[in-house]
Amino acid sequence: MARLSKEKQEEVRKRIISESRILFHENGFDKTSTSAIAKKVGIAEGTIFNYFATKSEIFMEAIAEEFQTNEKSVVHVTDPSQNASAIIYEYIEKMYKPLLKLPKFMIIEIGIVMINVGKKNFTLLKKMIELDFEYLAKLIDLIEELKEKGLLIENCNSKLMGENIFSLFIFELFMYAYVKDMDKQSMKDNIRKKIEFLCTGFITT
Repeated sequence: MARLSKEKQEEVRKRIISESRILFHENGFDKTSTSAIAKKVGIAEGTIFNYFATKSEIFMEAIAEEFQTNEKSVVHVTDPSQNASAIIYEYIEKMYKPLLKLPKFMIIEIGIVMINVGKKNFTLLKKMIELDFEYLAKLIDLIEELKEKGLLIENCNSKLMGENIFSLFIFELFMYAYVKDMDKQSMKDNIRKKIEFLCTGFITT
């Protein structure tokens, strides 16, 4: 059998990621098998392992690619009359839309898989961590813009505020994932309220 060209190999790799993402969204990580992914792509199951060492790596690549596509989205201050905390919340919701739209069980699975993959393949984990740092950098830039537009006072420490907002988001995400009776709307409401609290004293009147 003729060896596939690099272009064809990349095409197969992209199809594995895109088709597996659909299955992971539908069934979750545990209930999605590599045989099901192979069938969806139209290749032999063994062929998958020419491209990925484990199912966990496919999962991480699929999630990372979804975030990388969304990473191009940027929130700017378009309405100077809008409250600064509302603009910041809008940014969080927009940047993390791929994560926030997932069902609770998948958010838990992402956390578990990230820990397991990170022990064996730090490169994949690093890719996700770098995305978070990019989101944080953009959040700090947004806070700087809010200061320039006069929506936050000038002596507001943009880096410190950005890091605190990012931390509260991660905390609420973990709470949502592990508190059985907590729903997604409650998580979003908590994030919004805490951002409002952090902005208290920094919003211009």
